[in-house]
Amino acid sequence: MRVREPAVLPDPGGAVVRFDYVQEGPDLTALSLVVRFRDPAVEVRDARVAAAGTVVRTGVWTTRDGALVCLVGTPLGRSPIPRSGAFEILVAPPAELTGSLRVHGSALRPGLAGGRPAHACGDREVRFAAGRVDPVAGRRPAVRLCLAVDTEAYSRFSAPEAERAQRRFADLLTDVRRVVGVDDDETGLQPSGDGLFTVLPPGVDESVVIPGVVDGLRSGLVRINRGLGERARLRLRVAMHRGHVALAANGWIGSAVTTVHRLLDSEVLRRALRETPTADFALVVSDVLYRDVIVDGYPNLDPDRFASVTAEVPAKRFAETAWLYLPEG
Repeated sequence: MRVREPAVLPDPGGAVVRFDYVQEGPDLTALSLVVRFRDPAVEVRDARVAAAGTVVRTGVWTTRDGALVCLVGTPLGRSPIPRSGAFEILVAPPAELTGSLRVHGSALRPGLAGGRPAHACGDREVRFAAGRVDPVAGRRPAVRLCLAVDTEAYSRFSAPEAERAQRRFADLLTDVRRVVGVDDDETGLQPSGDGLFTVLPPGVDESVVIPGVVDGLRSGLVRINRGLGERARLRLRVAMHRGHVALAANGWIGSAVTTVHRLLDSEVLRRALRETPTADFALVVSDVLYRDVIVDGYPNLDPDRFASVTAEVPAKRFAETAWLYLPEG
């Protein structure tokens, strides 16, 4: 088990102290993080475990001595937890955040006599100095590239199937961000179970990022879906737009946020994916992105593969020119 040095991220409610973890040994059935801040005046407002693209709020509590405990999984369970994730603690913005943390994991070992499971436990304690936080940084309005992705026909899944689909979905989008070279610490991620809204860092090179996202989705979905049956196959609707956005108390705001979600929900995009069963995803981009970036023909993104369409959501009185792309089957 490896836990990175904590990062302090701005948040509308103060600051988030984030501890990313990665499993390096056997699968764990439970993982807990016990955090003690040196300053007793530090006000903890919320805590959560983010793993496999979802946020788990259960298993978070404060002990009598003021330590904060975050738990994911079941110590005596049989199901492994995601091999990577993060503990996130929302605090009021003090000058500095220092303290210690103890990581404790529980792993299922081969059964003993009679087939009963046994658990091996281990822990590790480190001290941290998370440094100062600027509660305003990262929340300033800016023009940013927005990406919205949604899973087709997600409601068909049973609970275990949905868990597997979410894990595949989250791993895919994580890989795509890594391939295009964006920094997650500067990226806004707003998960919704079957989807993810992403606000890319300010100033990214769109001529690199947009083709990289398309190529990453194409190759990643081929890899994920290889060997899966039709029911388990992951198929996505994808929309991209650029505009002026800001982070508010409960998520991202701005007309660009509304537009990219209208594009994602448009009937022309839904119909394109529905009527092209060989495609793993369908993409729609706004007219401004097509004319500013895609039309110039950057590598791996042929502008002739895009078709001009009218993206409409009548119930929202939305209708705009957009450009539709389907990968070659």
